[in-house]
This record gives sequence, structure tokens and C-alpha cells, in this order.
Amino acid sequence: MSNEDLLAAGRSFSNSGAPDETLLEGYGSPAGWQTLVLDACDAFEEAMNNQNSAVGTRVAANADIKAKLAELTQLKGSLRHLVKNYTTQTPAPPPPGTPPPTSKNPPPNPNPQPREPREC
Repeated sequence: MSNEDLLAAGRSFSNSGAPDETLLEGYGSPAGWQTLVLDACDAFEEAMNNQNSAVGTRVAANADIKAKLAELTQLKGSLRHLVKNYTTQTPAPPPPGTPPPTSKNPPPNPNPQPREPREC
């Protein structure tokens, strides 16, 4: 039985049970059982609607995540050479039309800072 069928059966039972209310209460049903059944049906329907809303929200969030991931993947592809060069400690390639550097070694630091001795 589906959730919708269960909900319809509960509402039908409550609505069609009005003539037998006294009889069912005589068999042990709580007083006001019709209201209790309708309240339970309302709560069940609300829970189903909340679940459907949550599923819709999750689907939308997943679509947003996929879009952001595609955007990030494209960006990563355009920056790959920079990340690769940074992690391998090699300089990034110069922009087109830039003359090559005259020396591969950086110039010495004119003002080196003395290091403090460390204890072993």
C-alpha cells in the first residue's frame, strides 16, 4: 500500500465511521477517535509534504553543487600550469612577447639577514 493509499484509507475510515462511533467506542476505541484519526492523517500528510519538499530542495542543491563543480573544473583547467609550476618550484612561463631572462639564477640578496644560532 502506498503512502497516498494509506492516507486515503485513514480519511475514509474516519469519515465513514461517524454512524458507528458509539459502537466502536463500545469496543474500546478512545473517545473522539475520529478526530484522532484525522489528526494522524493530517500529520502524516504534512510529513509526506515535508519529505517531498526536502527531496526537491536536495535535488536543487545537488544541481547547484554540480554546476559549481563544473565551474571549478573549468577554472582548474585554466590554472593548471600555475599550480603545477608552483608545486614544482619552477617559475610560470612568461606571457607571450616577453624577452627571456638574462640569467637563470636570481640575483644575490644585497642585505642578507644574519640567522640566530639554534641549540641542538
